[in-house]
Amino acid sequence: MKKIILITVFVFCTSLLFGVTYNTPTIDGSINIAAGDWDSDELIVDDPNDDSAWGASSEMNNLWLTWDADNLYVGIEYTASGNAMIVYLDMSIVGGETDFNSNNGYTGAYPRNIIFN
Repeated sequence: MKKIILITVFVFCTSLLFGVTYNTPTIDGSINIAAGDWDSDELIVDDPNDDSAWGASSEMNNLWLTWDADNLYVGIEYTASGNAMIVYLDMSIVGGETDFNSNNGYTGAYPRNIIFN
C-alpha cells in the first residue's frame, strides 16, 4: 500500500514540475471550444443544469480552468438572475480574509454570509 501511495505522489509531483502551460483563452465573455479558445480537457466541473437550490435562474453549468506562463484562467458558464457568481481563490496567505459575513463586521466590496474555516 505504501508503494502505491509513494508512486502516486511521485507521479503527481513530477507532473507539477514538468507540466506544460495549457492555453491562453480569449477573454471576451464567451467560452468557445470549437474556435480553439478553451480546450475540452480544461473542463474540470461538468455540473448538471438542474441541480441549483435557487432554481434554473441561478445555476452553475460548467467550470473551466487553464493557465499560461503568466496567468490562471477560470471560466464559468452560469445563469445568475437576482443573484451573483463569486469565485474565491485560496492563496494560502496567512492572515487572509476568512469571514465574509457582514453580520460579523465584514465591510468589503461584496459582503455576504460566508465563512471559511
